[in-house]
Amino acid sequence: MTPRALTVDGVYEDFPADETARFETLHGVGETEGALVVKSHDGVSVVLNDCMFNMDRKRDVLGFLFTTAFGSAPGPRVSRLAKMVFIKDKRALRADFERLADLPGLTRVIVAHEKVASGSDARAALLQAATYL
Repeated sequence: MTPRALTVDGVYEDFPADETARFETLHGVGETEGALVVKSHDGVSVVLNDCMFNMDRKRDVLGFLFTTAFGSAPGPRVSRLAKMVFIKDKRALRADFERLADLPGLTRVIVAHEKVASGSDARAALLQAATYL
């Protein structure tokens, strides 16, 4: 099956932001990825996709190759693959990670790849990932 291109109607800024949730475009990724910032009763959550990983190294052959060769682990980081494929401006993305790390009430960082960083680890995870840019 051959992948097909899809037409997208809208951008992150078109999402109706309110006091609870907002989408924002991350600078430096060529408008390919953003962040979802959600305020809840227990704090602020930042949800990211492929621009940040938070994985442990894997022991199986395929997992080991993925986490080692692509630089996807261990811990919070920007993978080598992401830097090669879609990150266009490392400084701009680093600034976004640092800005998100300073959000008042930051409680957790949720990433598409494995572990949630909670409590004080949330801020530390964003700052550590920024060092890989």
